[in-house]
Amino acid sequence: MNEIKHNQVPLWLLLITPILVVISIPLSFYYYISNTRILEEFKNTNLPLYNFLLNKWYFDEFYDVLIINPSKKLGLFLWKVFDIKLIDGFGPDGISSLIKKCSQKASKFQSGFIYQYAFIMLLGFSALLTFLIVK
Repeated sequence: MNEIKHNQVPLWLLLITPILVVISIPLSFYYYISNTRILEEFKNTNLPLYNFLLNKWYFDEFYDVLIINPSKKLGLFLWKVFDIKLIDGFGPDGISSLIKKCSQKASKFQSGFIYQYAFIMLLGFSALLTFLIVK
């Protein structure tokens, strides 16, 4: 098994981080707490850059235009066309409407008279016998 060989990290790289932290703390205190006028003037002189950075490089607006709005439109189209018209139309809604229409037609055959029921059973029995004889 080979060992991974790497060089030693330079000393200047190890020292620069704590040095920058120690220097930036008093600077930040001066600019943001003690003397905010300097930052206001800098903001006013560089207003377009300030607005660009304040609005996060307009990444959210770009993302909305490029990804979110087309995704919403595609989702709405798929929902209205494929889900409602195709899947529900041929699936549960289509089957239930077919059963409802068939039951409305079949309910006309129900009159409550026993001789009509007997006649329908006789027709069914005759159709079954015919099917069995022809087969």
